[in-house]
Amino acid sequence: MKTNTLSKQYTAKFFATELDYLAFRKKWSELVNSDSKPNQAVYHFAYLVFCGKDWRKAFTHPTNKNKLENGYKPAIYKTIMAFNKDYVMKQVLEAFDGLITQEMVAEARKLVCNPTFDSDGQFTSSAYSVPETEMVGIQL
Repeated sequence: MKTNTLSKQYTAKFFATELDYLAFRKKWSELVNSDSKPNQAVYHFAYLVFCGKDWRKAFTHPTNKNKLENGYKPAIYKTIMAFNKDYVMKQVLEAFDGLITQEMVAEARKLVCNPTFDSDGQFTSSAYSVPETEMVGIQL
């Protein structure tokens, strides 16, 4: 099932308890408000994914038709590639002090759709693809 956000019931599957989810959100707040805040897009992307938010809204749509016609790949592609590399995610996991795990990352990687754009640079793909079998008992 294609969707742009994940339900609270679905994102709850990432965290053992609601307190774990709240600790994750608090840690993110600490990270982005610290002097050494993470400026890499992959940190922001991971936060949005684990909160079930529409990560597509965090990236500027490519608008230069010439670039698009010549195969330009916007920053979101590099970010998703980084999200799928274990050595990059190791740094993200460390920054979150164990509040997200490699198992959570593996599950999230299954859900994130690769972006596609139309000729005007607007997304034509959903943010997430959730298997129908996983949606049993979950209301969107």
